[in-house]
Amino acid sequence: MVSPKAMFYESARFPLLLGVLLTLLASAGTASAQLKCQVTCPDGTSLPVSCSSKIDPCPLRDLATPPAFGSPEWQAVFGRYDDVLSRLRRYVPTLLKDQKAPAKYDILRLRSSELYLDAAFQLDTLLLRNRWLGAQNLELERELQALRSRAAELRKHKLSLPTEKAVANAQLALARREASSKRAPILNIQAAADAMRLRADRAAQDCIYWLAVATPPELRPLGESALSGRIRAVQDRLSWTEEPPAALVQISRSVPAAQFNEVPSRRPSPPGSAYDRIAAAEALLPQFADALDLLQRNEVGFAQRFRSIDPARARVSALMNAVANSQGELNRLRAQIASQTTTKADLQTNGSRAVANLRRAAAEAFVLEAYRDRTLIPDVRRFLSANRVNRTLDHAALVRIYTTKASLLPQPHRGNYLELN
Repeated sequence: MVSPKAMFYESARFPLLLGVLLTLLASAGTASAQLKCQVTCPDGTSLPVSCSSKIDPCPLRDLATPPAFGSPEWQAVFGRYDDVLSRLRRYVPTLLKDQKAPAKYDILRLRSSELYLDAAFQLDTLLLRNRWLGAQNLELERELQALRSRAAELRKHKLSLPTEKAVANAQLALARREASSKRAPILNIQAAADAMRLRADRAAQDCIYWLAVATPPELRPLGESALSGRIRAVQDRLSWTEEPPAALVQISRSVPAAQFNEVPSRRPSPPGSAYDRIAAAEALLPQFADALDLLQRNEVGFAQRFRSIDPARARVSALMNAVANSQGELNRLRAQIASQTTTKADLQTNGSRAVANLRRAAAEAFVLEAYRDRTLIPDVRRFLSANRVNRTLDHAALVRIYTTKASLLPQPHRGNYLELN
């Protein structure tokens, strides 16, 4: 005997089946050409369906209790699960690959939850990769634009460099003439100071030579290293204001994009019955299609930009090297021009320094030459004469005696020589 509830389900199902049959009969003339039919669902909606499909496309109804085994509701929900799983596997071939087909409604309810969760996780992975690729494409595009702009600037700069160098050469010649006329008096004073320093050095060296002549053979004469520790007159360096040349701007190298290795978080399981969960998984199908289409476009764009980035960097690097060489020459010219800059303050400062240098160098030369000529040489000559050494000594003889370490003094009598003050 059929229960009232079963009769209710059968009576509710009958209008649906009748609507399907009527719609199929009405569209039979065009089914062979279009291979699609229209199905009117119990809720009044009209859905397209393949004429050869055996799956009910209408929204599933949840039941207060699991459908009876083999009933139309049972067959509908199991058929919809197989259909949705098959369609999802077009996008995710490994979806529930190791899971056996459910045979009971309770297992189907759990499996439909797994179907949604695994499919949603794969979809979120695609969406996350699309976001990453979108950000990478944007970053690469920005770098490409910067490289193209930089290359255009460098090419323009490279073309302007010959003219700039010609102008700089003319400016350098003019700056040298102007600096020479302004600095000449000061440089002449400094040249005189340098000459006085050389005279002082020669006088000090001569003192070493004359002392060596008066050194007994058993003693070593003073070495030239003794001159390095002598007190010298202070000499201030002349300095002129210099403006550093403009440095060439360098472009930084970008690192290749990092590999994508992020993992999305898992969604919660959808509530409701197996009908609800299968419907939730079915709703992911158009999202998969859109995500994969966007992924393909993103990957193609990323590959094209990534292939373009290295040649663009190489072009900029080659331009940088070519410009750097010419720019280096121009910078050296500009540095020379800057070194010729002569201000009033420079003239006053360096003039005072040059005069002070000359005064100190002249005093040093005077003291050393006076000591050599008025004190040391007469004393050495008297010493040699007292020790019976009568010989004419010029500068060449002094150098030869010092170099060969020969002594003019005879062998000592009574073990000593007359002393030299």
